[in-house]
Amino acid sequence: AQTNGHSIISFQVNGFHLIFFVVSELGHHLHIMLEIGRLTVPNSLVSLHSFITPKNLSMLLRVTSIFWNCCVHVTPSFTNAPPSKLQEIATLFSMTDKSSSKAR
Repeated sequence: AQTNGHSIISFQVNGFHLIFFVVSELGHHLHIMLEIGRLTVPNSLVSLHSFITPKNLSMLLRVTSIFWNCCVHVTPSFTNAPPSKLQEIATLFSMTDKSSSKAR
């Protein structure tokens, strides 16, 4: 489950639940699958506001960070380099609407 020594990100979908894993090879024919995050996606656009929470955003940032640090090969010259720094969670929240209206 590794490609050239790098781990692989995988996910499992069960209904509205997403579970993210990182799969690594420890030895010949020996792989580990480590859960790195789970979240529940909204079942409709009406409840989308409940998805954008600090907990969910932090988890998605963690999965993104693990992907860029563990699963990406050394960047060839013909591709874009991975982001040098992840957005801080506070920056993400500063971009969101501060109103508590669910009718947005």
